[in-house]
Amino acid sequence: MNSHQNTIMIAIDGPAGSGKGVLARHLAAHYRLQWIDSGLMYRAIAIQLGNRCWTSLTADEQRHIIAPLRAAGAPSESHPAIRHESTAQKASMIAQTAALRTALLPIQRARANNPPAPLRGSVMDGRDIGTDVLPHTPYKIYLTASLAIRAKRRYKELHNVSKTTRMDDVMDDMSRRDAWDRERPVAPLRKAKDALTIDSTHMDEEETWQTACRLLKTRGLERTP
Repeated sequence: MNSHQNTIMIAIDGPAGSGKGVLARHLAAHYRLQWIDSGLMYRAIAIQLGNRCWTSLTADEQRHIIAPLRAAGAPSESHPAIRHESTAQKASMIAQTAALRTALLPIQRARANNPPAPLRGSVMDGRDIGTDVLPHTPYKIYLTASLAIRAKRRYKELHNVSKTTRMDDVMDDMSRRDAWDRERPVAPLRKAKDALTIDSTHMDEEETWQTACRLLKTRGLERTP
């Protein structure tokens, strides 16, 4: 399907905790697309880097780290610590590295353009998908919600794992990540000019994805049998 005009690509951007991953999974199932979580790539790299920084690595070391990410379902994306909040914090920090973002860009585009058969295309979520990774797709969604609601959602997720999680800490961490994402000099979080905006502050998962389907239909995207 590489470079075929009928390859469907949906780009979903938005701040942390807005529900991008949940929406992407729903849309992937609904339209028969592969789901690519771009954040997992940065988390996988953060785990492998440990305390090192990307620019301190040799070119061979950099290639060794990103090579597995070329394939869907890369083992590094299923690491036990991939969903830990500490990993998310590290990922947000390294995502500010221009050289790393440049190295990942062709990998992200290649995966989006080459969905495994019989899938029709890809849905990718992140911070810069509609603006930098897949700027030419007509199917762009900017998903947002209030900071309070996003922090509450994330708190519930984390509290299920660790009962010592504090709401104030989650709010502070999320506010910090928002600043990093919006203020980084390379590919910052921002809404693409032609993106469809969904504010999920007062929506549940079902309402959010149904709204997305309705809006995408205005762009000509239909579900096929």
